[in-house]
Amino acid sequence: MKYLKTYEQRNITELDLSDQNLTKLSKLPDDLEYLYCYNNQLTKLPKLPNNLKDLYCSHNQLTKLPKLPNNLIYLYCPNNQLTELPDLPDNLIVLYCHRNQLPELPELPNNLIHLDCHNNQLTKLDLPDILNLDCYNNKLPYDDLEEYKIWYAKTYPERIEGEKYNL
Repeated sequence: MKYLKTYEQRNITELDLSDQNLTKLSKLPDDLEYLYCYNNQLTKLPKLPNNLKDLYCSHNQLTKLPKLPNNLIYLYCPNNQLTELPDLPDNLIVLYCHRNQLPELPELPNNLIHLDCHNNQLTKLDLPDILNLDCYNNKLPYDDLEEYKIWYAKTYPERIEGEKYNL
């Protein structure tokens, strides 16, 4: 088993452990804001520090993620074996979770502007006012944001009418 020992230094805000063939991570520094641990063989992550803003954990063997800190704004977790995501923080603006085994997503934060969730097993999405969407190769009746808008207008015409009149 290849793993890193506990970090003794304080004030570590960025840590790049990518491409190290790691199977385990030890306790992360409390001041950590940016964690890069992609392209390893991790099956789980340790508790994430409260200050963490960006998490890049793609191309591992993760089946679930730990509780996400409220400060997280960028989550990049594609190409794992995730079957669920934890609750997403309100500050999250970018979520890449494609190429997993997700049957559903948790409630999406209103601040989210980019969602890439293609190649999962999603059957529905409840989207906030989002700018970018890639959701092809799911069990959805749409593949991207334009198709979603057309589907939404056909499925919920009364909501569109209400929005037109600020109801």
